[in-house]
Amino acid sequence: MKSFKPWKMLVLVMSMLLVFTACGNQESKDGAASDSSQGADNKTNTSANSNTPPDPLGKYPETVTVTEVLGYNPPEDSRIPKGITPEENAYLKNLKEMMNIEVKYKWTVPQSQFEQKFSLAMASGDLPDIIELDQKNFEKLKKQDMLADLTDAYNNYASPALKKYMESDGGFAMSTFTSDGKLLAIPSFQDPFMSTQILWIRKDWLDNLKLPVPTTMEELDKVALAFVKDDPDQNGKNDTYGISMQKNLFFWGFDLRGFFNGYNAYPSVGTIRRRGLRVTRASWSQV
Repeated sequence: MKSFKPWKMLVLVMSMLLVFTACGNQESKDGAASDSSQGADNKTNTSANSNTPPDPLGKYPETVTVTEVLGYNPPEDSRIPKGITPEENAYLKNLKEMMNIEVKYKWTVPQSQFEQKFSLAMASGDLPDIIELDQKNFEKLKKQDMLADLTDAYNNYASPALKKYMESDGGFAMSTFTSDGKLLAIPSFQDPFMSTQILWIRKDWLDNLKLPVPTTMEELDKVALAFVKDDPDQNGKNDTYGISMQKNLFFWGFDLRGFFNGYNAYPSVGTIRRRGLRVTRASWSQV
């Protein structure tokens, strides 16, 4: 079984931040350099010493094993089988079958315990191959010169679809994580049209009550009140709500940020859902 090679990392990257950790001493730097030269010779996932361009989604002939750590919350969907664990995620199974990449967790903890656990791991240098980081920890590793140049790996192994997406903002996000001409991370960002907060309204209920689509918050208030009192589903029962919401007022989706935005208030979800990046180690030494 082959161990993880940093030049193979980009096959795992779609929309997460990825950085390669540099070496802490000259000996580990030499090791990383030898890995990089091996990657330069093996330009394809299927055969060595080939002039064929690398296939970003190709299957490796030998299993590539990488380690991760994870903070998770119990699944809320009642359709998920009882007792399922992060290790049984269908994504990991498909990754192994389709690309021969095996992901193993060094540890998994509830999300509420992740920050403390990860801080201890950083302090001890006991980090996995792939790490999801917030901006603060990314800057910390950057200042410690723990991040290697990802430019060649990105240019050679990023899929055309990934490159197109990463350039969809004019390259702004990528430039944010480029220092001295070195690409230190692949940032995670959303298309502005995908991240715009939108209020969804039942058009059939509007039609039943002969109400126009609201264009102001005052009109929305009137529609919400009518949805509660005027039987918009026309079933003769008092069983409708004006505004539906999930249990978290501010979360990653279907929350009330769009409602608050209508009043020029912009609550953040930063304390609820961590923005992330993924780190890949070239080789770890003393931190």
